Amino acid sequence: MPVDFQKLVRQLSRFKGQVLFFIGAICILALAVRMLINGISEPKLVPSSFFDQTNPASSWVASETEETVSEEVSSQWSTIYVDIKGAVERPGVYELPSDSRVKDAIQAAGGLLSEADESQLNLAQRLSDQAVLLVLTKEQVADRLQQKESTNSTKQADEGMSSLAVGLNQQVETQEEELGVQGGLVNINTADSSALQTLPGIGEKKAQAIIDYRQSQGSFKQKEDLKEVKGIGDKTYKELEGLICVN
Repeated sequence: MPVDFQKLVRQLSRFKGQVLFFIGAICILALAVRMLINGISEPKLVPSSFFDQTNPASSWVASETEETVSEEVSSQWSTIYVDIKGAVERPGVYELPSDSRVKDAIQAAGGLLSEADESQLNLAQRLSDQAVLLVLTKEQVADRLQQKESTNSTKQADEGMSSLAVGLNQQVETQEEELGVQGGLVNINTADSSALQTLPGIGEKKAQAIIDYRQSQGSFKQKEDLKEVKGIGDKTYKELEGLICVN
């Protein structure tokens, strides 16, 4: 049976508004369904900073773990250079692990010689990069001890001589004070006859005259008062002026 297209078109034209509405509704529904499907199936991208802010402890633990492992690896594989000298089998510069001790360095150098003085070594001491390890012989240690004792003896002798010199100076000063001599000057108020006679032109008689004056007149107030003593004039006083004092 043939289809009458003209009749069909006339019938559809009567429902034109409903058809358009139905087609539009179907399109909107299809679009909504597509958006819903895309929203469920495609996850949202979360920035990495979100994890740093929400769980900082995990980031800190990871960082600490990485640093610890790095330090352990570095410590395990790093090396140092040590210059070994003296009484060992093979002196020289050796590359050793960074945690090496003195005993390890000596072992690397072939061990100690028979004349080495092991008592001067701290075998447990840890070494550092560019260190110098000097192993002395027993003879060298004995020479150093002897030299040290000699130096100490010389120092003690020097100190003894200095003390003796100080003692002698103090003794001389004491004796000078007792004799009436102060700083190389004769104190005419305190000097005895012997000290007065050390002055030029003063003999036993003039010395006694000075002492008699002190006893009768009292102490000299000034050096010029010495001219009041019998037998001492201007000429004698001029010779004595720079050699005497009254205080």
